[in-house]
Amino acid sequence: MSNFKASDGCEIFYDVKGTGEPLVFVHGWSANSDIFAHQVEHFSKSYRVVVYDLRGHGRSDRRSEITERNMTMERNAEDLKELLEHLNIGKAHVCGWSMGTSILLCFIKLFKTSKLLSAAFIDMTPRLLNDESWDMGDFDALGNLEFAQLIATDWETASSEALPELFARDRNPNDENVIKVRDMMKNNIPHVMSSMWMAMALGDYRDVLPAIDVPAFLPYSNGGDMYNRKHGEYMHENIKNSTLVIFEGCGHSLFLEDPIKFNAEYENFLNQ
Repeated sequence: MSNFKASDGCEIFYDVKGTGEPLVFVHGWSANSDIFAHQVEHFSKSYRVVVYDLRGHGRSDRRSEITERNMTMERNAEDLKELLEHLNIGKAHVCGWSMGTSILLCFIKLFKTSKLLSAAFIDMTPRLLNDESWDMGDFDALGNLEFAQLIATDWETASSEALPELFARDRNPNDENVIKVRDMMKNNIPHVMSSMWMAMALGDYRDVLPAIDVPAFLPYSNGGDMYNRKHGEYMHENIKNSTLVIFEGCGHSLFLEDPIKFNAEYENFLNQ
């Protein structure tokens, strides 16, 4: 476990396990890298697995002088690039979940795919906001502003409302994984969560999808209230060299809900 200093002075926590081709996991909004514990244990037997905490999250820099600026998708994409450079990684398999997918798509928009061996996008839409041209997001503009305000003014309620959306509809609220994610979410700074939520809402990566020219893995849920099969099919239709796997009965945290299937499917993809 180590830290590296990003070019703007932000201290980023990361951990590396195993040897082989580099495999980097990028977590989502309000979580931290511990959420990939099952994947680190499994893939570090064959890969050099890298996990890290996004700025303002987990064990990464939470100082106000850092988190009150540069909380953007572009800065997070730069953090990923600088982490790869810090670890002397020329090319890596990179897997993003939820906002981690947005960061990876922004990374591709900024830096193309020259640093990628493959890309994995776990259960995310390329555009969060709905409008006349898009109906596969989470909120319309007003609903998004209302939720962003709730995040900033009452994080306890906002996180409690968001938590069930991360799992299958029938998930027991006392399930150990639900409790694990709940505890991760509680330990967050409201203004960081609000800033990164708005950064997600401003993103539109539909035009990035056809430019992805490395193999892409698309694990999507079909048992929760956030995303479903149609989101995965849209991504599959717009990313030319992609493999879509639907996780029936799972929600947004499918790699946590069914780690055995996720790890097996992802490993099969990586071995192609």
